[in-house]
Amino acid sequence: MTLSVSRWQSGSLSLKGVAVAALVAGSLGCSGKGVAGNCPDLPACGGDPSGTWQINSECEFDVPQQPSSLSPIASAYTTPQTPALAAPPASSTNSGEWCSGLVYLPAGTTGSNAIGGIAFYTAPLDFSQGNVTFTASDDPATQLFQFTIGVKSSVQTTHFTPTCLQAYGANPSCDDLTAALLAQGTSVNYQNPSCTTASDNGCDCTYNLADTNGDSGQWRVLGSTIYTFNSPSGHPAQAMDFCVNGSTMTLSGKDGSHLLGSAGIRSMQLTKCDSGSCGG
Repeated sequence: MTLSVSRWQSGSLSLKGVAVAALVAGSLGCSGKGVAGNCPDLPACGGDPSGTWQINSECEFDVPQQPSSLSPIASAYTTPQTPALAAPPASSTNSGEWCSGLVYLPAGTTGSNAIGGIAFYTAPLDFSQGNVTFTASDDPATQLFQFTIGVKSSVQTTHFTPTCLQAYGANPSCDDLTAALLAQGTSVNYQNPSCTTASDNGCDCTYNLADTNGDSGQWRVLGSTIYTFNSPSGHPAQAMDFCVNGSTMTLSGKDGSHLLGSAGIRSMQLTKCDSGSCGG
């Protein structure tokens, strides 16, 4: 039995629920939007989605990231493995051979910063704010969409073993690691890193995560489904079910897939902005 967490988020708050997916032998099968976990199966009534919409809330269901992939297409743009087959979500505290992608290089082998790479893992971050704009046009080339969403986290913790720290020939102290993380500047999605010595002489690091995700391109409507295309990225078209009811709209990834290429987000509830302008 696999235990997975899904949640509705409104503003910076999260309402967490638990969805239990059981793999049953025999002739019993799965149906419906299983990959969406406990996120609701929203109606797909269609309507006119054109205009600018403020995201009021969204539902996330995390499918753990696979260790590696040779596919050039980001996992957020493909329908994920079903919860019945996926492993349980990873802990927010990491240790062992998985070093969060840390590449700490010896002095003299790099430029101004010893860190050649790092990729902190986290479950889907808390929704902060966002909006979606669908611009209608008779010319397909100018019928465009734009999507932005801000996310953030509470304090996260990652443990780096001595093996992780020394994997590339360096032997940094935890103060060295903190300084190198801070030297990454504003180009990264983590903030306020601080590392202290752990009992195994590795480092326990705390930090906050925040990011702004977005996508843009062309869009088309077929029935009650919106298809979005981003030709420069090379990503496949994304499909989302939608339902417009007056000044409100719901969006959900078709068949439970990720919504607008943002990993973990399965559905959204939106309100149309007055005069095309959304508040913060």
